Amino acid sequence: MSQSVMIKSNKYGINLVLDPNIPFVELLKDVIEKFKASEKFFKNAELAISFEGRKLSEEEENRIIEAITENTTIQILCIVQNGSEQEAVMKQQIEYYQAVQQQFMNANTGSGDFYRGTLRSGQVIESESSVTIIGDVNPGAKIISQGVERKCTCGQRWRPQLFYFCA
Repeated sequence: MSQSVMIKSNKYGINLVLDPNIPFVELLKDVIEKFKASEKFFKNAELAISFEGRKLSEEEENRIIEAITENTTIQILCIVQNGSEQEAVMKQQIEYYQAVQQQFMNANTGSGDFYRGTLRSGQVIESESSVTIIGDVNPGAKIISQGVERKCTCGQRWRPQLFYFCA
């Protein structure tokens, strides 16, 4: 293995710099070697990953991630596209993953409440613990959780595909 694979890391993830000129099968072997050699450094890490230097298909990206997770204790949380905001996006994705993970842990321990459906204007949900809402929250609805009150006064409906976390 020459320098066909280089790992650049930042606080939130890794950027894999790949040689564009060698066959993919050889590159995949080099990725496995590189990560096995770095196993102690990345032990049990949860990381975002990005790729640079070589155009990869979705299948190739998945094969690389699979090779990393099968041969190390690293958990790849997401793939981030390269760009000037790359580290910020990695941070955002890691924080999002951790928040979702915490919500599921709260649900499993019984310390959180779930509401499924549309929360309409004038409706109020109160809880002594965290609240996870799966559905729409219309303007004028109130969510009171752990002593924190949140009102939807944005004039628009909250988008159900997004998670809103109140501290």
